[in-house]
Amino acid sequence: MTGVAPSEGAAQLMQDWLAQLGAVRGASQKTLVAYRRDVAGYLGFLAGHWGGPAGAARLAAVSTEDLRAWMAQERGRGLSARSLARALSAVKSFHVWLAEARGLPAPAVSATRGPRLKARLPRPVAPEAAMALIAAVGAQASEPWIAARDAAVVTLLYGCGLRISEALSLRQRDAPLGEMLRIRGKGGRGGAAASAIWGRLEAIGATAPAGLLAAGDAALRTAGLSRQKIACGRAIAEGGLDFAALRAMPDAEVVAALTRLPGVGVWTAEVYAMVSLGRADVFAPGDLALQEAAMRLFELPARPRERELREMAEAWSPWRAVAARLLWAYYRVGTGREGVR
Repeated sequence: MTGVAPSEGAAQLMQDWLAQLGAVRGASQKTLVAYRRDVAGYLGFLAGHWGGPAGAARLAAVSTEDLRAWMAQERGRGLSARSLARALSAVKSFHVWLAEARGLPAPAVSATRGPRLKARLPRPVAPEAAMALIAAVGAQASEPWIAARDAAVVTLLYGCGLRISEALSLRQRDAPLGEMLRIRGKGGRGGAAASAIWGRLEAIGATAPAGLLAAGDAALRTAGLSRQKIACGRAIAEGGLDFAALRAMPDAEVVAALTRLPGVGVWTAEVYAMVSLGRADVFAPGDLALQEAAMRLFELPARPRERELREMAEAWSPWRAVAARLLWAYYRVGTGREGVR
């Protein structure tokens, strides 16, 4: 159904509504122009759909079927779901005003739901803009130490893809790594199970290297550690890994050094390089959350295999870890579950 020009009465109602938006609510000129276009198209559609003018009385009688027909037409002419949602918001605002200012409520309009919108990844900031932002943050501080702190936080947010809560939760004790074994739950979460294991390890004095080496397998397994975790923990406690040296190693050497430890696979090593070492160009294509997010975002027929996702990620170098953070965020929004924090 092709729309026609709205009737004079409908056009005057729209004009009064727009005047109220500008004078009372302070809507910008761009907003008023967009709202005028959307509502004028809606009123013109109704006039053509009904075969007559869309006067005030008829506007109060708009049905759900009328709204659906209008939205179907808009989608049919190529309007995106996001643009249609914006247009429906304008139409709803117009009908709210009709109900309040003219006593013409239209229950069907307020009950109509907009199209479902796909969750979008945050738009990345260009390197030049990020550098300017970091410089501006430092220049605004009143004290040198505050400038250094704020610049460091913004650098972490941009360079490592951290969320603000993650950046602000970092403590001085986090670097360099301490002489303790820290148990973390799935996806980096220290949940109830991890806390319980940690408490049992503390009870037997096995949270430091010497205590861990002195504890027997039975005691460690009773505390909640698997055979693989016991082997890995002992290898680290025996000095099997130089954590300080890891920070200076190239990415591939970091993964190789970690996977030489018993019980440490490629996925663990790659996630450690991203999350704990802050490497910007490491990716973990074996991660199920990343595979699921890539399938959803790129509308793939199935989850990509590890090799396929690794090849896809080549295009995101040298910021593959940032891409992983964005995909984990997309996974969290789309599923309501965490990937890796």
